[in-house]
Amino acid sequence: MEVTVEEALRRGIAAHKAGKVQEAEHCYRAILKSQPLHPDANHNLGVLAVSVNKAGAALSFFKKALEANSAVEQFWLSYIDCLIREKQIDTAKVVFEQAKQAGVALAKLQLLEKRLRSGLVSSSDAPQQGFVDQPRSAPDELSPAIELRELGKYTEAQEWLNKFIGSNSNHPEALSLLSQVLLLDKKEVEAERALLAAASIDPDLLSVCRNQARLLLKQSKPAEALVKAQSGYDRSPEDPESLLVLATCLGANQKDPEALLILEKVLDARSDYAEAYANRALIRLRSNDITSAIKDAERTVSLKPHLSQMWSLLGSLYYQSNDISRAIEALRKAQENEPGNADFLVQLGEFLRQADKASEAIPLLERATELAPNDANAWINFGAALQQDEKIADAKMMYEKALELNPQSAAISSNLGAIAKDAGEWETALQYFEKALEIEPDRAEVHDNLGVALKELGRLEEAEANYNQAIALKPEFAEAHNNLGVTLHELGRFDEAEASYTNAIALKPNVSSAYNNLGITLIELGRLDKAKASFTHAIVLSPDYAEAHSNLGFVLLKKGQHREGLNEKLIGDGIIDFNLSEGLSL
Repeated sequence: MEVTVEEALRRGIAAHKAGKVQEAEHCYRAILKSQPLHPDANHNLGVLAVSVNKAGAALSFFKKALEANSAVEQFWLSYIDCLIREKQIDTAKVVFEQAKQAGVALAKLQLLEKRLRSGLVSSSDAPQQGFVDQPRSAPDELSPAIELRELGKYTEAQEWLNKFIGSNSNHPEALSLLSQVLLLDKKEVEAERALLAAASIDPDLLSVCRNQARLLLKQSKPAEALVKAQSGYDRSPEDPESLLVLATCLGANQKDPEALLILEKVLDARSDYAEAYANRALIRLRSNDITSAIKDAERTVSLKPHLSQMWSLLGSLYYQSNDISRAIEALRKAQENEPGNADFLVQLGEFLRQADKASEAIPLLERATELAPNDANAWINFGAALQQDEKIADAKMMYEKALELNPQSAAISSNLGAIAKDAGEWETALQYFEKALEIEPDRAEVHDNLGVALKELGRLEEAEANYNQAIALKPEFAEAHNNLGVTLHELGRFDEAEASYTNAIALKPNVSSAYNNLGITLIELGRLDKAKASFTHAIVLSPDYAEAHSNLGFVLLKKGQHREGLNEKLIGDGIIDFNLSEGLSL
């Protein structure tokens, strides 16, 4: 079995610590055969050479290590110490100044500075030649890029890594990290290219394995991703990042219970692991535990506010909990993080529209259509906001644009039908509603609207059938019960109409039109007292309901209450103001 670079380094370090110099040297040199510029192997070979009084031979190793990775302080210290040992004082002084500029801790340079000033080749207090005592899966020299990644500064991280790789082209860990940052920045093609480069240098590197799993998930290959993730876990079963990637892949393969167990283990080890909370939030959402999902999503964004997708998820969770104001604020955070994300603009615009803030939603949705001109949903939501803001002609244009992009959208046809219905264009409305039902036959609201259009066109039996279908699909649909009652009344089936209105009122007791319609039917049934009560209830709910006043006046006149009846009729006809009527004497 071929030994990986990482394993060879681990074995070399173990032998080095045990004083097995020849075995350690063999391991380090084996690494350099495949990776001549490997910084740790070069440095540790230099340390071995110094330990057997071959400082001259060590110089080239230390120099290569430093050139490959100038971010490790020990590489500077070892190289300067070796130059002093070899009496190359002038060169040592130059490298010393370079070390200071590179940020090497002054406390670590003080002993070397004393030797440089005195010209001592060696000293009892000279720094020992320390070697790299453990393989590093996330090397110290890459920590600036890792910190930028953790802060969500993906562009800056890419710039740092590209500069680093420019000087360290055969550094697999840097290339692997670059691939992850590119993936986080939604640059999938570039990420794959960087990952292939890393794998070509060290295919068994643990971070390469993890990032291959991540990339496969992005490419919608969950089964293949799980194989890679399992491989990474098998090699490093206690590593939180490997555990996280495995849990993510298990979740993508519908294995939530297993994923959840692993995430609990991760969070026991690292209570501040934002991505673990994010994954647990998704699992809890899939199990309809909205309350717990919200807690995990909130914890995620408290740790990493730059995770825009989690703000978006949190907005959806708040929306499902009927907390529209917090949903809007969450989407604002997502949109602030990514101003050019059309999906966030569409979602935020829709939340604002549903909160009766169409005027705020309109510019956001207009921007979304500019960013994503081929996104039918952006045009639909833009049209809905314009329609709510009573800009009907503009709304119609947006819906028509959406229909061009997605001719098979029942929602778009339904919305265009609603505009035609409101304009009294019954034939046009009929065509749009019928088209919507061809696409999605089980849309209760469309059946109800189609029923209204059919009734207005005098096709009462067909209207009745559509109202009944709407109710069958959605028994709690109060409007459909009310509309069915109107049609049954026109068909002369008053008892059935009364039952429909009663159902509508039971479902929505605060809808004044249902009480008014019930009163009209009760007149036909000769039950004037109940009709009077029904019209009175409609007026209590809607004091300026002219038709209900007029109908109440009719009933009162029929009952011989002429003054009260005439008063209500005059209010209904708009001859006197309801607010002044109580002070009038007729």
